[in-house]
This record gives sequence, structure tokens and C-alpha cells, in this order.
Amino acid sequence: GNNEERLDYNDMYNSFKVNFQLNSTYEISFTATYTEQYKDAYNMLKMGQGIWYDGREYYIQQLESGLDENGLATMQVTAHAILIDLMKNVRIDPKQPTEDDPEVSGDNSSDGSDNPQIGTVVKKTDEQQTHSLQELLDQFFKNNDQGITYELHGNFPKLAIECSGSLYEWLGSNLASFGAYYI
Repeated sequence: GNNEERLDYNDMYNSFKVNFQLNSTYEISFTATYTEQYKDAYNMLKMGQGIWYDGREYYIQQLESGLDENGLATMQVTAHAILIDLMKNVRIDPKQPTEDDPEVSGDNSSDGSDNPQIGTVVKKTDEQQTHSLQELLDQFFKNNDQGITYELHGNFPKLAIECSGSLYEWLGSNLASFGAYYI
């Protein structure tokens, strides 16, 4: 929502953990203790709520209530980076044939000649088209509705890889082929 509250520094100091794994996990976890001074922050800890840490937003994905050694209510919180959800929302789905752009295959000729007719697609099966990593990433990022961008650092080979599915899944399946990773 529109409200922000700070959690108790002592809770953060004693329990805060960061789990960043390249190309995989970007999450934080901590235990919050219910006290009168920090009750508003504690009560805001709900599934799907946002948490700000180090200038980045995380969504709460797991909550586990308990009691500390003094009998005070605690909440173990695990939250993942919002960027993961945004990357799952950026998608390139396979192109579906339409009436204006039908899928064409085969030879429509009835005269037995070897000349392809209009509307026949001829592909050289031995030639594979290669793409740079930047060309492929641009297909996902250009005009995406999630407001995310990227910076590419390094030199990468051109490979015969196509874009499809979610950006998050595509990165997980293809970045290693380029010798790349994302942060």
C-alpha cells in the first residue's frame, strides 16, 4: 500500500539473511518480533506485501509465526525480489496463424512443376540463423509492459537460439550457452 514502517534494528541485526545466487535466487529473510514500539510494522507483514531493502523491492512469499525465548510473538519472513515476478511477466509466445497471416506449408501447385507457387515457404534446413545475445534480449525488453530494462556487459558469441516463453525461464535455460549470467 502507501504506508511504510521500519522494523526493529535488533531483529534485523540478529536474524537478517541475504540469499543471492546468480541466475537463480534473489531473496531476503528475517525474523520480526512483536513489540509495542514496532507493532505497526509487524502487523503489516502479510503475504504479497512489499519490503524495501538496499533500494530494491521484495515481495513476501513465506511467513511463519512463532514465539521467541521470552514468549513474544515472532514472524519468520522470506521475500523474493520483485524483479523475478516482472521477468516472469515478460513473455514471447509462439506466433499463432491468423486469417491475415496463415501458416503456409507444402506445395500448392497442381501442375507437377518444381517451381514453388506464391504462398509456399521454402527454407534451407542446413542453415541455422544465429543471433547475438543483445538481439535476443531486445526481443524481450523492447516495449515490455513491466518497465524493466537491462545492461549487457561483455562479449558473447552468436548462437542459433530463438526466443519464446517467459524472460525468466528463457534466461534460466539459455544464458549458460552464451557463458553469461544475470544480476
